[in-house]
Amino acid sequence: MDRYRQREIAHMGGEATSRTHGREFYQNIGHRGGERVRDEYGPDCYREIGHRGGRRTRDEYGPEFYEDIGRRGGERVRDEYGPEFYQDIGHRGGQRTRDEYGPEFYREIGHRGGERVRDEYGPDFYREIGHRGGERVRDEYGPEFYSRIGRQGGRARWDEDEDYDRGGRGGRAEAIGIGSPTLIS
Repeated sequence: MDRYRQREIAHMGGEATSRTHGREFYQNIGHRGGERVRDEYGPDCYREIGHRGGRRTRDEYGPEFYEDIGRRGGERVRDEYGPEFYQDIGHRGGQRTRDEYGPEFYREIGHRGGERVRDEYGPDFYREIGHRGGERVRDEYGPEFYSRIGRQGGRARWDEDEDYDRGGRGGRAEAIGIGSPTLIS
C-alpha cells in the first residue's frame, strides 16, 4: 500500500474517532505524547524544532513573510480590541519591568542604546536631530517659546511640584508649557 493511501485511511479513522470520542480525546493524547517526547528528549527539543521550522519558512518565503503575518495579526487584534489594548498591555509590561528591575534598568538600557546609535551614526547625528526638533518646536509654538522658557530659568514652576515629570504627553514638555494650562508665569 502506498503512503498516500495509508494517510487517507488514517485520516478516515481519525474522523471516525473524533465523532465517537470528541475533540478532547485528541487533546489528551496529544498532551501525553508531548510530555513523553519532552521527558525523553528534554524541553529544548521543541525549541530546536521551532527554530528549524522558522528558518526553513524564512528561507522558503523570505523574512518579509514574518513581517506580513505579524502586521496582519496586529491589525486584526487592533480591529477586535481597539488601539487601547496595546496601550494597556504596554503600560502593564512597563510597570512589571519597572517593579522587577527598578528605574536603574531604564537608565542602563537608555545609555546602551544611546551609545549604540552614537557608534553607528556618529555624534553629529544627535546634533542634527536636536536641531530638527528645535525647529519643529519653534514652528509649532512660535519663536517666543524659547524666550519664555529661558526667562523661567529653563524649568517651569508648577502649582504642585510633584506633578513635574509625570504622565501626559511627556512630563517635561508639559512642564514647560506645551499644552499645559497649569504653567505659572
